[in-house]
Amino acid sequence: MKTTHLFILITALFLTGNVNALESDRDQPATIDADSVEIDFSSGKRIYDGNVKLRQGTIKLDADRLEVYFKNDQLEKAIAQGNPAKFRQRPDGKTTDTVGQAVYIHIDEVNNIITLTNKAQVNQG
Repeated sequence: MKTTHLFILITALFLTGNVNALESDRDQPATIDADSVEIDFSSGKRIYDGNVKLRQGTIKLDADRLEVYFKNDQLEKAIAQGNPAKFRQRPDGKTTDTVGQAVYIHIDEVNNIITLTNKAQVNQG
C-alpha cells in the first residue's frame, strides 16, 4: 500500500502569498460533537470517538476519532482519523472552501502545520 504525504503550512490553514485563512476563525468558539469522549485532565489529552464533528468559524472537521492534546490549557496538537477524515475551511478573500481529506489529519497548532497522511487529497477550488 502506497502512503501519500501532503504537507500544508498554514496560518490557521494556509500560509501562501494569496491564500490566507480567515483570521476570525481562531477567535470563534469551537464545538465538538461525538458519540463518546474521554478526558484526562492530568495529561491534557481528550479523545472523541464516533461521528466526530468539530466546528470553529469556517473550519469543519469530520472524523471517526479525534485526539486533542492541551498543554497549560493551550491547544498543542490534534490528530483526526477517519475513512477518510475530512477538513474544510474558507480562505480569507475567497468565495470557495479549501477541502482536504485523508486517513490521518495531524494538526500542529504550535507550528501552524497540518499534515494529511494516507490517501491524502486537497482541493483549493
